[in-house]
Amino acid sequence: MKLTISGKTYVNDKTKDGKPLETKDGRPYKKISFKVKEEVLGTVGKYINGFYRDEMEHWDDGTEIEVEVVQNGEYLNFELPKKVVSRAEFDLLLNRVKVLEDRVLTDTQEDIPIYEEEG
Repeated sequence: MKLTISGKTYVNDKTKDGKPLETKDGRPYKKISFKVKEEVLGTVGKYINGFYRDEMEHWDDGTEIEVEVVQNGEYLNFELPKKVVSRAEFDLLLNRVKVLEDRVLTDTQEDIPIYEEEG
């Protein structure tokens, strides 16, 4: 869903008691929280939370974003939409893998062809 950030975004790498945020396997991470202008899952003005990524650095008041929001107990969490790979993109990647496999298996020194993406 398309949403518009309302106000300041907050990025944290620590819990409320000051401990670093870590995944179950001990890797550090950051989370981002913000409010949006639109009604989300029947509420307005509630913070939406999710994992922070570098591309979110410029998310601020008025930024339009595309996210999927889910209710998690009393919290609203978001995820970025999954990228769908088209059949043409898949075929291009498959061809590139085949060329690389052929080169490795035959151990030739000929040039590897470069496939251009179609716009």
